[in-house]
Order: sequence, then C-alpha cells, then structure tokens
Amino acid sequence: MTNKRTNTLTEWLYRLFWILFPFISAASLVDNTLIPRQIYIGVFVLIGLASAWKAVFFSKIKLSLAFISYVGFFIISAISSIWAINSAESMAILSRYGLVLSFLFLTIELVKAKKLSLDFLTKAILTFAAISSLYAGFQLLKAAVDGDFLEGIYSVKGAFSHKNLLSSVLMLCLPFTVIGFARFKTWQKKASLILMFLIIAEIFVLRTRGVWLSTLVGTLAASGVFYFNRNKAIEGLKFPKKIFFGALAMAILVFAALFSTKEVQTTVSDQTNLETRFKFWENSLEMVKEKPILGVGAGNWKIYFPKYNLDGLDNNVIQGITHIQRPHNDYLWVLSEGGFLSLAFYLGIFVFTFIRIKENIKEAKTVEDLAVDLALIFGLVAYLSFSVTDFPMERISLNALLVSLIALAYRNEIKGKFEVKSSIAAGFIALICIGSLAVLSQRFAGEKGSVDVLNFNRQQNAQRLVPAVENAENDYFNLDNYGNPLRYFSGIAKLVQQDAKGALDEVELAESYHPNNILVLNLKGNALRNSGKIDEALVYYKKATEIAPRFEQALLNQADIYLQKKDYENSLLSVTKVIPNPKNQKYTNILISDLMELVKRDAPYFKKLKAYIKNGNPQKPEDYYSLYISYRTNRVKPKLAGN
Repeated sequence: MTNKRTNTLTEWLYRLFWILFPFISAASLVDNTLIPRQIYIGVFVLIGLASAWKAVFFSKIKLSLAFISYVGFFIISAISSIWAINSAESMAILSRYGLVLSFLFLTIELVKAKKLSLDFLTKAILTFAAISSLYAGFQLLKAAVDGDFLEGIYSVKGAFSHKNLLSSVLMLCLPFTVIGFARFKTWQKKASLILMFLIIAEIFVLRTRGVWLSTLVGTLAASGVFYFNRNKAIEGLKFPKKIFFGALAMAILVFAALFSTKEVQTTVSDQTNLETRFKFWENSLEMVKEKPILGVGAGNWKIYFPKYNLDGLDNNVIQGITHIQRPHNDYLWVLSEGGFLSLAFYLGIFVFTFIRIKENIKEAKTVEDLAVDLALIFGLVAYLSFSVTDFPMERISLNALLVSLIALAYRNEIKGKFEVKSSIAAGFIALICIGSLAVLSQRFAGEKGSVDVLNFNRQQNAQRLVPAVENAENDYFNLDNYGNPLRYFSGIAKLVQQDAKGALDEVELAESYHPNNILVLNLKGNALRNSGKIDEALVYYKKATEIAPRFEQALLNQADIYLQKKDYENSLLSVTKVIPNPKNQKYTNILISDLMELVKRDAPYFKKLKAYIKNGNPQKPEDYYSLYISYRTNRVKPKLAGN
C-alpha cells in the first residue's frame, strides 16, 4: 500500500540519479560506461550525504551487519593489495569497492531513517528499467527490420556495453516490477506488470544462458519461500497463479520460438564457454594454493592468471591477441585476490541480508509486505547464481541494483548492531568516496590517452607512439583495457627506431607491471637480442612458451636463435609446434633451413621425418616444405564421425 507523504529532497535526487544512469557514458574511452558510471555514483553519494546531513547524520546510527560485512571485505581487500604486483590495478578495484560501500551506506541509512521510502525507490528504479528495456526493445526491432535478427541480437546492448550485461541488468530490475505490481494502484500497477512481461521477453530473446538459469533459480527460491510461508495468517494471501503462469507461458513461447532455429540450438548447446571457464577456475585455484591467506591482491587476478599456463584456451589467447581479465566466477575472484577471510566477509553481506529478510517475513502483516521480501529473495538469489559463471561484481550498474535490494531488506530494521556517531561514519564514507573519485579521475585520463596509444600502434606510427604512452600512463593507470602494459607499446616503438637500450628500458617497466604477459616476455627477448644478448633473449622466449606452448612469435624467435647457433634439432623442435602457414615467410624460411640441415645430420628425435624427406628426394627448397606438410598430413589420424 502506498502512503501519502511529502517526498524528501534525497528521494528526488534518487529519482534523478536512476533516470540519468542509462545515459552516462564517455565516447572518448575504450569502455564508454565503466569509469563514467563509477564517477557518477561517487558524485551522487557526496551530494546525497550533503543533502541528508541534517536529516540523518546528526544523531547516532546503528550500522547493519550487511554493511559491517562489506567494510570487512573492503579492509581485507585493501590489506591484500599491499603486496600486489600491480598496485595501480589494485587501486582501480579498491576505488570501485569504495564506491559500492559508500552507496550502500547512504542507501541503507536513508531507507532505515524513512528518508528514502520503499515506494519512491521502487518507482525510481522502475523508471530506469523502463528506459533500459525500451532502448533495448528499439534495438531488437531494428535488428528484426535489418533482416538477420538472430545475428543482429549480438549487437543489441541497450545503454550498456554488452548484451550479457544488458540482460543481467534487466534480470535485477525484475524484483522491482514485482514490488510495483504488489504495492501500487491504478496505472502504476498495470505499468509495472507490462514492464515485467517486457523484461521477461527481452531476457529470453537476448539468449544469455547464465541469466536464463539465474532467473530460474531465483524464481524457484522465491516460490519455495512462499510455499513454506503459505499458512501465515495474512488476509488475502494466495499464490499469484495468473501472473506466474502468464510469465512462464511467455518465457516458454519465446524459448520455443528461438529453439525452432538450428543456429540457436547450436549456440545454446555449445559447451565451449563452460569448458574454457573450467580452465579459468583451475588457474584461480592455483592462485589460492600459492597465496591462501591474503590472495594475490585486488585487481591482480589477471596479472597472475597466465602464470599457470594458457594451454587449452582459445588460439587468440595463446597468441596474445586477447588476454583473460577475470575468472567468470565472483567467488573464486574474491577468494584468489583476497583470500578466505575476504570471501567470508563477502558472503557475509548476503547471509546477513537473508537473515534480515527472514525477520521481515516473520513480521509481515500484509500480502504486500510478503511480496516485497519474496521479490528481494528472487533478486539476491538470481545475483548469487549469476555470479557462479559471470562477473556481476565488476559492473557498477549491477552493484547499484544489488545495493538497492540489500537496502530494502533493512527497511524495517530498528535495532541494528553497532552504534556509532553518524557524522563520523558519514565523514569516513565521504573520505572513501573522495579517494575513489581521485583514483578514477586519473584512470579516466589514462584510458582516454590509451585510445591514442592503441590507434598509433595500429597505424605503426612509432614516432607518435612513445609520447602517447608518456601522456597516457600515470600512477593509477599503466595497463590498457585489454591487459597490456602501455610501456609494451613504447618498447615496440623504440625497437622500430633502432633504440635497443631504450626499448629494453621500456619493456623492463612493462614487465614490472605484468611479468606474465607473453607479449611482454617475447618483446623483452627481442630487445635483448637486438642488444646482442642472444642467450638472455632465449631465456625470455622460453618463459613465454612455458606459459603458452603454442605461442608462435616466441616459438619462431626461439627457433631462429637455435638456427643461428646451428642447433638444428632444437630449432626444428620449436618450429614444428607452429601451425603451418605458407604465407608466414619467417616460418617457412626457418622450417626449410632446418629440414635441409636435418637430412645431412644425425637427428634421433626426427628419425622418421628425416627418412620421409630423404625418400621424397627434394630438389628445391620449396620441396622440403611440401614434403613436411605431406608428412604431417599423413601422420594425423582422421577424426571419425561421433568422436
């Protein structure tokens, strides 16, 4: 039931916050929403603290356990980062944690103080949900009009950076449509219902399997809690069969329509992503084994990940074209970066929130009260489920929705657990927020400058690349958005300019930022080689191939050095690991040189290959290559159907 009351200034600020949220972006950045929306939240928290200072933060407040648990998580993450390899990346993550902590503090305290009502916050987020879903709907219609709808879906991202993020945001908006339908009257009730069905349809059309599964798990959890509370003495309490089965029918209808095409059947049943994530998780557990107490440091998962071998991953990863940035499992992410205590505090945020919801359900007097808490259960369980195979904690839009769910769980809390002077707590939060904004302002400038670095590198403009790196790098930004140190690019530029010493200086800085980056290791080998340090160069090529055994650049460089040393067998051992490519002149030159020497020498490891080539009686250099390809083809057994 809605109650007539005068809306506070803070409530209107929240409405404005959620209305503007989808439009916050910066086209000058590589990721046009990530940092801008974090900065947006930080500025909002400072304004919110100032606007509510007299109304809320003059007396003592009792901090909620979920907030205390987040404080513990933040502190442990900060401590773990002291020993991190890349402190700039640690500060980037800590700034995000600090903003989420600040937003959680402000929202919980305003909700508890009744300065931010359940209904007003719900309306604000429903406005955000409507903007997000209508924008996505427009893009879906455009994809349908353009012709190839199924392929066009991949370009649908609404006001977010990817369709999977859009889909997960819509999922976390669903609880608020349920609350709106349960509590509002007249057109607002109908609008909430229409929005609910629109979001469900879009979620299934967008084909994000993790969101499908999480929506199902959240629904089962909320339904289970309803089932066990169905005998509560609440007037009018009954299962909303029409709404439930109507939503289910829509989901099944969309699901069936999608599955009528072979493309969707193939995509949905493809297990490649899951198999790849097993490798992510395996390497994460190796980090935990190596640093179980405080982890590898916030933001440093991606620095350590390659250390435990890249074999078995996508070829783009093995060749250094792309770098794995996150484990696609928030629990392993928290555990590997902050240790077991960090994970305990992180999980405590949810455990204490569920305990609070349990108390709410016990005290529920109306159907509307119960519906709110069931919606919160759905949202929290869906978020936790999605965290198993994805990374919602990275995205500030999902964190803002999560914070709102947690805050509403504490809407009836009066006692609290830890009493503190509110002005001190608010001042502390303001300092964290200001510190986070200071870091983010530097990262904004760095990422903006990195756009020039990437462009000049793409253009192979060595002269402009070095000053672009100097301009982009700062104390809080030294890796580009893809995980490569900026100094790697200036190292390439100086090698092109025949400045071997300068290149070595640059690449050593790059190595200090990311010692397990195979491109950096290979480049250091090149810089050492250009400085005449052949044996040291070979060490770095081997380091790169130990991480990525099929990394072609390092394998060919290593083979070339062995060839110069007249160690033909080791040269051939390296070059035969490279996928044959007749267009790669370096590859064919090394291979042919090795094969021509092979037939003249004793080579126990390549005895069969040697005999095959000699029997082929090669007359020209290219004959050696053709015989090698023939030998490889004849030795590879064809895959049988069904294998």
